[in-house]
Amino acid sequence: MTAPAAPSATDIAVWFMKHATINGWLLEPEKLQHLLFLSQVHFCLLNNGAILMPAAFVCDKNGFSEPNIARITSLCRWQDINPELDSATQNFLEIIWKKYSPMSLRNLSELIKSSPAYKADYLAGQASLINIQQTASLFKSGLGKKTSTPVSDKKTLQETKKAPSRKILISQNGPVVVSQWQPRKLSNTKSKETLNA
Repeated sequence: MTAPAAPSATDIAVWFMKHATINGWLLEPEKLQHLLFLSQVHFCLLNNGAILMPAAFVCDKNGFSEPNIARITSLCRWQDINPELDSATQNFLEIIWKKYSPMSLRNLSELIKSSPAYKADYLAGQASLINIQQTASLFKSGLGKKTSTPVSDKKTLQETKKAPSRKILISQNGPVVVSQWQPRKLSNTKSKETLNA
């Protein structure tokens, strides 16, 4: 078995927390746990079972979490810790950050709890220790699901290429699609009725 990419799970947790601070975000403890789990799973899938950090994840009613990190972050001043991570590990964390940090805590929880991995690992009322390689392979099977319908003909494909790209912004409830405001036009008959009233 190869050595973990990071010397400790604390280094990864602090990296995420400092990144949130730089972006002016408050990173909730539960969202931090989701990011830690997702980074461990994706790293494991991309590197033939190798792990990103030495960590013991448990599965409970909140999803997957690393109890040691939960305890440390509640007790110490993490701002004083400087993560010791090489550039490849930091680049990997940037990808995880860009993909998952814009999601709301609720959406992240739904993503994790709807996965086959969570359904297989969760035992009601217990916190069960998981095998990250097995959990990652189960989690991967849930990542491949397509949410959009395939484009069937050339005409539809051309129409979708011409369609304007949608702008997505983050609201307090998570990502939202925004469009330019277009006021409703009143018909001539309604305009005359309004003037006569």
